Amino acid sequence: ADMTGDGAVFPEREFSPNATRVAPLLLSELSLSMARVHEEAVSSDAKSLASAIRKLSSSLARALERAATNDRTEFAEVDTAPLWEACVVDVLRRLSPALGSSPQGTRGRASTAYLASLAAEGGLMTLKRVLEGCYPRFLGVLSPLDGKRASEESADDASGRQKARDEEKMAAAMRGVAALVSSCRVALQRWQAGNPGVRVHPHPLSPYIASTIEKISFILHEDPDGFGPLSMAAVGALESVLTSADLNGLEEGNSVSLEESLSFVSRVVLGEEGTTSEGSKNLDEWKVACARVLGAALAVGLCREKGSNGALANTYGRMETLA
Repeated sequence: ADMTGDGAVFPEREFSPNATRVAPLLLSELSLSMARVHEEAVSSDAKSLASAIRKLSSSLARALERAATNDRTEFAEVDTAPLWEACVVDVLRRLSPALGSSPQGTRGRASTAYLASLAAEGGLMTLKRVLEGCYPRFLGVLSPLDGKRASEESADDASGRQKARDEEKMAAAMRGVAALVSSCRVALQRWQAGNPGVRVHPHPLSPYIASTIEKISFILHEDPDGFGPLSMAAVGALESVLTSADLNGLEEGNSVSLEESLSFVSRVVLGEEGTTSEGSKNLDEWKVACARVLGAALAVGLCREKGSNGALANTYGRMETLA
């Protein structure tokens, strides 16, 4: 599902109040069955089916979240909180372990898409629960980057094949981070459309954004002349961070890392970095990805003139300082 949209209105499936009269156990089985069918659809490249299942599951989660947080008379006779948990929490427990063990595998990729869709379209409560269950797992996959400077000699001992496998795994985790960050933006846009002038505080990404920025910065400076899968994933995540997160609360060290990353992608676009003898197609894709990051930074910088609300407006001052 494309969850990096530009604020378009998403069509929603309406569920009858009778949906809240289903037993939680049955709803849990239904949710888990949809997740299994979704994984089969992803593995067989049945994109339309996979997309339809994600839409259905996220619409159901949204309806149950609304029922659980709403006192409307049609839901008054039913305690719908267990139903929302059966729909969202049970499937999260089933799918999220794959994000920390093998995000690059079929199950990991299918689970990432399924849970990111839930986060984007399932409602604010669903967003927060999915972030809590998924984001730390992706950061755990990327945790070897934290101590890499202190133990670079160990990397020399690893085989080239093992390095490639590790990079593929970390690239998948970084793409998962980008998906969750983009999902957060879509979810907040939807929520603010129904609650104009009201901001969510603290920002749902606040617990994770500093660590994300540090990992992106390290990846981009570890191999300044390369544009492999991990670097491409890091640049994609940086674009999502710029357009989705509230950067106003960053510590000075994190701001420096962000500034270094933006300087790096600027040099790539200007032809001062990433000009190895690799194929021109890969180089073009690399430069386009970096140019998208600069475009995102410009969009944040211009948001004051448009009178925008939310994370972009909050981030304006930070971007102005970095510029």
